[in-house]
Amino acid sequence: KPIIYYKTLADQNFTICWKLLLIILIIGQSAGNLQILQVCNNIYIIKYYIGILRDYTWKLICLNRGYLNYLPTRNFSKSISDNLELSQLGYYLAGLIEGDGSIIVPTTIRSTKGKLNYPSIQICFNTKDYPLCCKIREILNGGSIQKKVKKDCYILIINDYKTIILLTKLINGKFRTNKIYRLWLLIDWLNNPPFNYMKKNSQLLFKDLYLNKKDLDLSSLNNNAWLSGMLDADGNFYIRHSKNKKNLTITQYYVRLSQSTLNSWGKSNIKIMQIISEFLHTVVKQNIRKNGTSNYLIRTSSRLSNDILVNYLTNFPLYSSKYLDYKDWLNVYNLYNKETKVLKNTPSNINIIIKSKNNMNNNRILFNWDHLNNFYTLN
Repeated sequence: KPIIYYKTLADQNFTICWKLLLIILIIGQSAGNLQILQVCNNIYIIKYYIGILRDYTWKLICLNRGYLNYLPTRNFSKSISDNLELSQLGYYLAGLIEGDGSIIVPTTIRSTKGKLNYPSIQICFNTKDYPLCCKIREILNGGSIQKKVKKDCYILIINDYKTIILLTKLINGKFRTNKIYRLWLLIDWLNNPPFNYMKKNSQLLFKDLYLNKKDLDLSSLNNNAWLSGMLDADGNFYIRHSKNKKNLTITQYYVRLSQSTLNSWGKSNIKIMQIISEFLHTVVKQNIRKNGTSNYLIRTSSRLSNDILVNYLTNFPLYSSKYLDYKDWLNVYNLYNKETKVLKNTPSNINIIIKSKNNMNNNRILFNWDHLNNFYTLN
């Protein structure tokens, strides 16, 4: 069994740009994992370099001629084409993009500076979710990552032709919000690219390419990973443990999902929020801020709502750091007595509640990313 070294990247102040390529005998997991096998003559060199990934760019390539003959030579882009329809990766990414992503389609061939304009799909990640950002980039085998210092986030930018075609195929037919109109504009661009301004290698990628603009996915939310992608983008887990006016200790645990009332081009998000609320047996509320903007909120306000969500996330798990929040939240959820239908505030239960609450969201300082080992792959 290979030894896996994965450095937790939870710091708020760092600049890292790295890529580690290990050519190994058998690739048993996705390229997103840093796998250390008996490939390099001195394994301690690898361990040393992994430990100092900070403040500069580096590349480490370990080659062993004896292993080259074992590398697969089949055409991966062709082998995956028949499996894109049913890929849970596509549903998850669709939810992630509709929750916290942007689809940018150029309206002119060149910019005012004369540079060729490219379409792009961009996904925003909280700084602490940098490992997930890297994982998705490795799975797609393309794109670039930019750090937005002032916004405390990373942006995964997909704008190379090969990867944006792949990603578009993955998510086509899996959208559920009005962001599908942006996807259709992208498909129009991909079906009619500016050939005369492209290099020959780029032109080959569009040869015989034609993508149908598929309609919204109206299937049950319980059928695929779309909602887990949306929750990773805009969902949050909460535990409240306090005393009410009668000095009684009250414990509440719930999940909240929010979306702006209107998207960036003025379309309402009410339909998808109603669909999600019906699935979770809850209601949609509107929150109006002091600055005049507003958003829609869904909150799992009952045991039934939480039961439905737990059953769903058992089949289609989260993959951001919110998965860790969910596991802490689940500790409190499991304290509920199904026979008495009460969560008793016993000393042992209170200890679990406080410990879980203090370890969630912005309070978290330790991150374990082992769950990324089970992330979706291209079939």
